[in-house]
Amino acid sequence: MAADTSDDAQASRLDRTGSTETSILGPLQNSYALQTAAVGLIVTVIAFIVNTGIWAAILGIWGIALVLVGVAIHVAVTVSQRGTRG
Repeated sequence: MAADTSDDAQASRLDRTGSTETSILGPLQNSYALQTAAVGLIVTVIAFIVNTGIWAAILGIWGIALVLVGVAIHVAVTVSQRGTRG
């Protein structure tokens, strides 16, 4: 059996692996709400790293708030779009 080394097969394989639909980060790249939640997660992790003082508290509160707002907006938009998909 010969391996499929045609240019068309390799190009289609690259198209599938490089597209945002098959990527794990695809939804994150296309949604400002999920980007907000991701930034909130990063800020929360930074707060845990700082771990002492007023900045840890400020970063923790802002991080958790960003995560909650981002996820809530994403869920609201997703639910509101389900009715239009017919």
